Amino acid sequence: YSHPISTHIVNLNCGATCDFCLMDVRGEDKVRRIIKQKGNSVFLQPEDHVAFYRAMHIAYGCRVATVQGRDAWYDTIGKRASYALMQATKDDGSYFASVTNGIGVTDDVIKAHVDNPHAYLLLSLDAASDKHDDMRGVHLLFEHIEAVIAKMLAAGLENRLTVTSIYFPGCERNLLDLLDFLIEIGVTSWSVNPFINELMSFEYHNLQLAQPPVNMCETISHLREKASKHNISLHIAPEFEYFVAGFIDKEKYYASLFLSKPGFTTRLQPHGMISYGSDIMHPTRKDTIAWNPREERPEDALTRLLAHYENLLALSA
Repeated sequence: YSHPISTHIVNLNCGATCDFCLMDVRGEDKVRRIIKQKGNSVFLQPEDHVAFYRAMHIAYGCRVATVQGRDAWYDTIGKRASYALMQATKDDGSYFASVTNGIGVTDDVIKAHVDNPHAYLLLSLDAASDKHDDMRGVHLLFEHIEAVIAKMLAAGLENRLTVTSIYFPGCERNLLDLLDFLIEIGVTSWSVNPFINELMSFEYHNLQLAQPPVNMCETISHLREKASKHNISLHIAPEFEYFVAGFIDKEKYYASLFLSKPGFTTRLQPHGMISYGSDIMHPTRKDTIAWNPREERPEDALTRLLAHYENLLALSA
């Protein structure tokens, strides 16, 4: 995050029914409730996402565009936007990364990554068995992801594939077994993120956070040691450090992400809401503005966003 990143949320669907998700079948209603608060009703098209990325690229030197949930490759809307951003970054010599649960990853998606040397795929996997199917609510999803990984590795994309996992309280055994699986099949990059990221948003924002599991530090230490031994690049989300430091006050936790994250990161939502910095979408966050591409150029929206953010920083000083 030391350089500008343009993050895009391109759709409201992912195909899974995770019990822990922020946005279940009522997810769009939750989004619309926030939209009403922010006063915007537009739904962005692929060309809008490309225009915003290009504005970031030209004005601020952005060289990375990421596409996230609900899922980059699940439905027609998501795929159109993802392919468009992938092509735009390729044309500019920039980098493209997409986050996916794997459901919509087809051979065509894999081929698109083969054809673009700067395209990266982050693939969610929380257990090395059909336990993952149960967690995501999708029958045979683990089997499909296993096949996707095999095809990516066979295509020589091991350096552009990262498996991402969520650390749930009590899931230590799943992660330990998953690491053994990743070692066995030859995955070289793994990212582990705490479930607390998800709990900071939407109707969960009033949740009183508990202390981390007592064996969290021990598990993370073991994963780091074993991954290093087997030449797996393991990224442990910095939010774990807040856990260890006793950072359990939700307002302080939220403020720490908002105010201290380095780099210039924007997050563009499907209905034109733009936020600065943190990856967390929060209904009460103050660093979000509404952008209607039918009424305002993306570069003007970015200028307005930065001015708004600098004002917030001044007020918080």
